[in-house]
Amino acid sequence: MSWCPKCKIEFPEGLTECSECGNKLVDKLDELEKLDELEKLDELDKLNLEPVAYVDEEIAQRLVKLLHFSEIPEAIMVFDRLNQSYEVQVGRHNYKKASDLIRIFKENEFDANYTEDSDFGNEEESSEIVVPSTNTYVKTSDRYKDNLSSAYTFLICGFGGLLILALEDFGIIKLWGMLGVSKILLNIVVGGLFIGFIIIGFSSLRYSKTLKKQATEEEKFTIELIDWLKDNLTIETIENSYDTNIPEEMKYFRRVEIIKKKLEETYSTLDEEYLVKISDDYYYELFPTL
Repeated sequence: MSWCPKCKIEFPEGLTECSECGNKLVDKLDELEKLDELEKLDELDKLNLEPVAYVDEEIAQRLVKLLHFSEIPEAIMVFDRLNQSYEVQVGRHNYKKASDLIRIFKENEFDANYTEDSDFGNEEESSEIVVPSTNTYVKTSDRYKDNLSSAYTFLICGFGGLLILALEDFGIIKLWGMLGVSKILLNIVVGGLFIGFIIIGFSSLRYSKTLKKQATEEEKFTIELIDWLKDNLTIETIENSYDTNIPEEMKYFRRVEIIKKKLEETYSTLDEEYLVKISDDYYYELFPTL
């Protein structure tokens, strides 16, 4: 058996190069070194690693270095042979933090070339980054729109279905060709389903009115919070509150943390995700991406 000295992967006899990195294979590795590597792999398995970005080798190395610096020690890079790119993987517990770091990294250096549907087989686009989306705070106005759309969909399906049943019963259209008991059972089952759609639709419409009111109040309150931050927290105050001799990617987290703490001093009862969203909005108002 042969081993890759870089990847620490075992290969069958007859192969001379590592399929992952291209290095020449050696006959054996130090037993202690192999044992240490297996122990590391066991520890990584326990972390439930998930891919947080898909990039080329150079950027993957930079991202892993950034994540290690940002106290995400389990971050690794793994070559994806199918897409011919590298996956940057982190533990599930650090997924949100790593995603935010990579997003800021992308905004600082790669926005000019970024696309969501990157083709990593193309050497000319090797500097692009694809980052899986992460769950963020959903504005009440967006929830209102989604709920209203669902309400109309249920109502259209419900009334439309009942209309089709009625046309079938009166012989205007013939879809099923059932008679007697079978037709009665069909009307009961399918008609009950469509009536259920209508009930859900009207229920969603009533809830949409509540959401619309909440959305108006939330938007008004959000404006008040941003105005309050403008009066109480300036760029100079933020920049004087932390050590600026850190990587540019880390400044985002320090700044947002300062903004969030300022909000918590006065609005400690607000939802955590909402506070993060307001902090994020105010950050981009003060430090717009160029």
